[in-house]
Amino acid sequence: MPSAGSYFDLYKREGLRLALDRDSYVDRYIIEHGTWEANQIFFLKQLLMKCPNDGSRLAFLDIGAYFGLYSVHMARTAAFDEIHAFEADTLNFRQLQANLLLNDPDMKVQAHNFAVASKDDEVQFLPSWKHPTGNRGGVGMLRDDHSEIHQSVRIKSKALDSILHLKGYTIIAKIDVEGWDFDVLLGMEKLLNENRCAIQIECLPDNDASDENKQRIDNFLNERGYRSFHSIGVDLYYSNFL
Repeated sequence: MPSAGSYFDLYKREGLRLALDRDSYVDRYIIEHGTWEANQIFFLKQLLMKCPNDGSRLAFLDIGAYFGLYSVHMARTAAFDEIHAFEADTLNFRQLQANLLLNDPDMKVQAHNFAVASKDDEVQFLPSWKHPTGNRGGVGMLRDDHSEIHQSVRIKSKALDSILHLKGYTIIAKIDVEGWDFDVLLGMEKLLNENRCAIQIECLPDNDASDENKQRIDNFLNERGYRSFHSIGVDLYYSNFL
């Protein structure tokens, strides 16, 4: 891994102090334009007002957190009893920790450094500093026939059902895992069945056959009482209570 500290400078953006890397696409966009996925973050915050006010605990799951933008925004709402940020990449995880140090003084966010998948195992993963276009937020697990498999490393993967034992919660989740969203859903079936959930899922057409992948997600979630209720760009929204 390259020297991590040489990549980053501090910027004030979105009311936050962020450690950002100008050479990485998402970071550079925030540096130059001030925001990233502002509509999605605003929409998730608006969902808080629709959560049942019945005393149930509230959790936010940031699956594919990158440097933690969603997590620190949700921590700032002071609405969640638990926030879990999952980032598999080593360098991205260090950037996530830096941004939590800068923006989460109450240490509300719990950060996890492994790939979220359908089961506890090991997977092939493309390190962020080897991404062909420098987009460190665009790395993920690789299939055996992927053209970049020769640059991959093996890392641990875990199913959410094996580590999060939540029941009777209201959960808001964001899934951004570069085409592995269905695997994530398979590994969190118990969470989906035993809690009220609203989920944002990034469904990129260039990572899977888009229509086929969306249909697979629709079928899986519909069978468990979820319906699609909104979309923003490539992000799809499902819930079993909204």
